[in-house]
Amino acid sequence: MLDFADRWLLLFGVIVNLPVGYFAFRKKSLTFPGGFLAAAIIGFTLFIVHPIQWLILLIFFSSSSVLSKYNSGNTFKQEAMKFAEKGGTRDVIQIFANGGVAFIVAVSVLYGSGLLYQQLDAPLMVLIVSSFAAANADTWATEIGTTSRINPVWILDPRKRVPRGTSGGVSIKGTIGSLIGSLVIAVFYVVFIAINNQSLDARFFPLIIIITFLGVLGSFIDTLLGATVQAKFQCPSCVKTTEKRFHVHNEKVDTNHTGGLKFFSNDVVNFVSIASASLTVFLIL
Repeated sequence: MLDFADRWLLLFGVIVNLPVGYFAFRKKSLTFPGGFLAAAIIGFTLFIVHPIQWLILLIFFSSSSVLSKYNSGNTFKQEAMKFAEKGGTRDVIQIFANGGVAFIVAVSVLYGSGLLYQQLDAPLMVLIVSSFAAANADTWATEIGTTSRINPVWILDPRKRVPRGTSGGVSIKGTIGSLIGSLVIAVFYVVFIAINNQSLDARFFPLIIIITFLGVLGSFIDTLLGATVQAKFQCPSCVKTTEKRFHVHNEKVDTNHTGGLKFFSNDVVNFVSIASASLTVFLIL
């Protein structure tokens, strides 16, 4: 049986998620109802694990949504994103591709320890944060990297340059974006812990380095998978490589599968890279 405090926590978790989800929907950051419901479920689950985890989700979602609008009029970015699999409005699959690892771990924490788990430096709690650091690092790398005036280099052959937006491409701006995106999540987590504890505890500072590292690692794995196993298609009209399964100029015309594993979409790459990097926390803590 839930006690009085637990019931209020559950109710408050529902209340705080509704306006955030509605705002995101109005700003066209989420599809409805799929993206809205998926975000609400993940948000509610993280909130009852610990409100700090919910705040980290909010930092990730808000910063990545703002960045999706960053330099939206930039010619280089417009051309690059034209061939990306999906745009800035997140659907249910994208939500779980980026937040699914955190959701699964959060459920396991609830099952094993109950509501409001207080060991904020425990491996499972750091794993949740690191998964968002990896997702944020990848998002920032893409959103900032595609604005670069210089085409990225191919991760498997740095002597070769590829078009902006190509999965497997690496640029200086994108790499810096990845580092900052991961660092933002790490710093906010430690700051939230300090506020929660009402004191600065030096033992939490190494988490900044650990979480930042795991986030950047996730972005690197994402790029590597994008270059090797991610499905690639070719537009039959303009003969350009794309992640889309339909013609980039006409959604009714199929593109031709030219490389990678056909089922290994960008969403699968995101989930696998986030899981691979964040699970590494068990080798560190």
